[in-house]
Amino acid sequence: MTESLNNLNPVSQMSSGNTTAKIIGLVVATVVAGLFFTLTVYLGIYAYSNPDPNNCWVIKDLDTAATTKAGIIKKGMDMGVVPTEGYPLEMHKIYLAWFRWGFWTKVGLLVMMFIIGGL
Repeated sequence: MTESLNNLNPVSQMSSGNTTAKIIGLVVATVVAGLFFTLTVYLGIYAYSNPDPNNCWVIKDLDTAATTKAGIIKKGMDMGVVPTEGYPLEMHKIYLAWFRWGFWTKVGLLVMMFIIGGL
């Protein structure tokens, strides 16, 4: 009776010797882990040693940016684009916040995986 129930369980069938499924599982796990670590490293690089300029001001509906608030307002006025409420925005700070949030989220997930995996 127990023997026949084990034959119905797909997990026990995979662990009992299905080499192809094990190889596919290993390849998929390796790719996912590689992508996870690569994304974490790049988020850390862009969060803490970003190669972009320190200031990047933008105005909605304007296809250019400037390194100063006064500069982007002047560019907008010269091109006939009036800054709307909430603009100009300093996008460099916003992107840094997103990169830091993403980096620390990935680090938190990594720590949780090690803690849960160690239990």
